[in-house]
Amino acid sequence: MASTDTMRAILSTAEPKDEYSTSLVHPWIGDGLLLSSGKKWARNRRLLTRAFHFETLKPYVKLFNESAKSLIDKWKMKCSAEVQDDNSIEIYKDISMLTLDSLLKCIFSIESNCQHHESHHPYLESVSTLSDIFIKRLLFLPYHINLIFHLSPSGWRWRRACHQVHTFAADVIRKRRHTLEAIQGSSSHGCEQYEGHHQVYFLDMLIMAKDENGNGFSDQEIQDEVNTFMFAGHDTTASSISWMLYTMAKYPEYQQKCRQEIDQIVKDRKSEEIEWHVHNNPLYGHHHNENNWQDVNAFKPERFSQENSRDRPPYMFIPFSAGPRNCIGQHFAMQEMKVVLALLLRNFDFSIDEEGPAVIKIHSIVLRALHGIHLKIKPIVSS
Repeated sequence: MASTDTMRAILSTAEPKDEYSTSLVHPWIGDGLLLSSGKKWARNRRLLTRAFHFETLKPYVKLFNESAKSLIDKWKMKCSAEVQDDNSIEIYKDISMLTLDSLLKCIFSIESNCQHHESHHPYLESVSTLSDIFIKRLLFLPYHINLIFHLSPSGWRWRRACHQVHTFAADVIRKRRHTLEAIQGSSSHGCEQYEGHHQVYFLDMLIMAKDENGNGFSDQEIQDEVNTFMFAGHDTTASSISWMLYTMAKYPEYQQKCRQEIDQIVKDRKSEEIEWHVHNNPLYGHHHNENNWQDVNAFKPERFSQENSRDRPPYMFIPFSAGPRNCIGQHFAMQEMKVVLALLLRNFDFSIDEEGPAVIKIHSIVLRALHGIHLKIKPIVSS
C-alpha cells in the first residue's frame, strides 16, 4: 500500500500511469482524456474544462432530480405490489440505470426512459461486458497475447461490445449535430432553454469547442471523449451510490443522522427537489492503508468532518485521484450522488436483507459485489 508521499509522486505527472492496461482498454474508449497524453491531452483538457464549470453544471441538478424521481416511483410501485412491509431489491442494476439515465439527459440531451425497461439497456449491457472482459484479460496471462485473446470467445464478445458502444456514440453525435445546426439558426450560443436556464450539454461543448488557433475536435476525437465520459461517469457513480446505500443500511444510526440532516436542510422549501449548493480505483488499497487510517475497516463517517479533516495531508483521501490528471468530472459526480442519495433517503428506509446473497466485494474497474447488493426497502410515509 502506498504512502501519501508515494501517491503524490505518482499523481504529479500528467502521463497515463499504466501503459499496458491502458493499451487493453484503448479499443473501447479511444484516445480521450483518460488515455491521451502530451500536447493532445493538455489541449483537450483545456478545451473541456469549460464543460465542467459550476455554472454549466448547475442546471443539471434538475435533471438529477428527475432521474432520482423516476427510480423512487419505480421502487414505490415495487413495494406496493408486494404484501410484506419490507421489500428486498437488488439495487445495483437499478442504480446503474439511474446514472445512465442522468448521463444521457445531462450530457447528450437524450430521453431514453431506460429506467423503465425490464431488461438492460443495450449500451449498459455492452459496458458491463467490456468491463468484465477487461478484468478477465488482465488476470488471465494467455489473454495478454493479442492473437490468443482475439481468437477466443471473450475476444469475439469484446469486439462485438466495442462495436455496439461505438455505434451508439456515433449515432448520438450525428443526431446532436443535426439538432445544434437547427438551434444555431435562432441562438448564437447553440443553447437550449430548460426551465428558464440556458442548458449547454457536454456534447454541445465538444462540437462547438475551438482552441486558440480556431481548430475544433475531429469527429473521432468527439467520439473518443463521448466514450470516455460515458465510461468514466456511469459505472463509477453507480458503484459509489450503491455502496453508500449498503453502508447506510448496515449502520442505521448513521442513516437516520443523514436523513435528519437532509430533512433539516429542505424543511422550509416548497419543492421536494434537491437544489444546487457548493461547499468550500488502485485507490482502494491506498484508502485502506493502516499507516494512514485508524480502524481502517470500521465505518466512521466522522473521519471526514471538517474538524477531523483539517490537518489531513491532501493526498491521503483522493477518491477522484489528484494532480494534473485528476477527474475532470468530479463536481458533476459529487452533485449527482448528493442529489440521488438525499432523495432516496428521504423516501425510503434501507436495511440489510439477511436472507439474501452475501455481499462479496470484487475489484473490477470499479468496486462491485459478486452477487449484487440486496437491500430491504420500506417507503417512508410523510407526516
